Amino acid sequence: MSHAPAAVAYEEVVAQTGQNPFRRGRLIAAALVIVGIAAFAIQYGSDPKSAWQAFLVNLVYFMGIAQAGIVWAAIARTARGHVWASNIVRYGEALSAFLPVAYVLMLIFLWVPGAGQSLYEWVEHPIAQKAPWLNWPFFATRSTLLMGALVLMSRRMLSRSLKPDLAKLKDRVPGKLKELYGKRTSKGVKADAAAQKELLDLSPWFVLLYCIVYTMWAFDVLMALDPHWVSTLFGAFIFMSTLYTGLAVISLASIWTRKPLGLEKTISTEQYHSIGKLLFSFALFWIYSYWSQFLPIWYGNLSEETPYVVLRLAPPFQTWAWIIFTLTFAIPFFGLMNWTTKKRPELHQIFALIGLVGIWLERNLLIQPSVHPKVWDLGPLQIGVMLGFLGAFTLMFLNFASKYPMVSSLGIPSGAPPEWSGGHDISEP
Repeated sequence: MSHAPAAVAYEEVVAQTGQNPFRRGRLIAAALVIVGIAAFAIQYGSDPKSAWQAFLVNLVYFMGIAQAGIVWAAIARTARGHVWASNIVRYGEALSAFLPVAYVLMLIFLWVPGAGQSLYEWVEHPIAQKAPWLNWPFFATRSTLLMGALVLMSRRMLSRSLKPDLAKLKDRVPGKLKELYGKRTSKGVKADAAAQKELLDLSPWFVLLYCIVYTMWAFDVLMALDPHWVSTLFGAFIFMSTLYTGLAVISLASIWTRKPLGLEKTISTEQYHSIGKLLFSFALFWIYSYWSQFLPIWYGNLSEETPYVVLRLAPPFQTWAWIIFTLTFAIPFFGLMNWTTKKRPELHQIFALIGLVGIWLERNLLIQPSVHPKVWDLGPLQIGVMLGFLGAFTLMFLNFASKYPMVSSLGIPSGAPPEWSGGHDISEP
């Protein structure tokens, strides 16, 4: 049974904004960035192709999480997720703080000579029939433009959501933030009702844009690693599994920061119960979408389709394929089947984290066999590169959380009749 989000006085949000700088967390995150840069440099010195492979795995993974966070905010608004999302929608938006950094990293991968090109065999050995589409200038240009459009739209959605809060808080926050808030609102701010309507109107189009761009991103950056294999379901498989990771990180971020931010009363266990049900559903959808691709490939037994799957289900990748199945589907599915694990944050977080590890390994399984088909190329240096991306992602998230309110004053309206709604009691006194 669902319940209304916990009521919270607006003063409580004001009291916590800008009060926790997360110094320790940011120092650790910065240290991880240094570890990642060092690991990439060492790997590049010995095997540049392996270094760029690790770079691509983590670019796809962490950029996806950052994008999925703000897409979840749009999904919640589109679905009028008043009950389960009103008090956590800002967490999804906060994840997108990493997007500008991720976009720059993507440009490095696409445009630095010898970077991304080294992973795609058709760069050195063009395929005549596919050359109009699979040629590097066009490949890099369309990825740059499509991802650029999505990142710009993400920033616009974030700005529209933040500005009403900044206008309300600019005279109440610590002095170091007053100037920042003043600049962000200097051109005027729409009334709450107008801002809310704009967000609600834009959200479904934003979700659609995400689906289109990430379908193209999946086809180009991942499927093109093996230019002879084609799956029309692959785009949906990637953008849905990316939403899985975004939801899991929203859950973990809120669990781990709600106490330091003073939001324990604001984000209720009922909301974790709802998120747990969504995580359970996405674990099920992940295996469904995998099986939807695997079954026709197995049944059709076509020579251009089967090698891609056979390679990933044979040694040295076979064991890892089963580990991924266990972490991404089996453990979250059976673990989140009961009420207790969904609702209790200390248990809920375990299954969210397991699912994230599973998807990260899955991204390795999608990329590595196409680059190094005879070895599972995952060692300390590849893990070091992952830690660097994790550090950069965490640093940007904590920087956002230390400056901006982590609960939106707009909330999300309920699509239900008034008698079904508990109300989102965050209002300016």
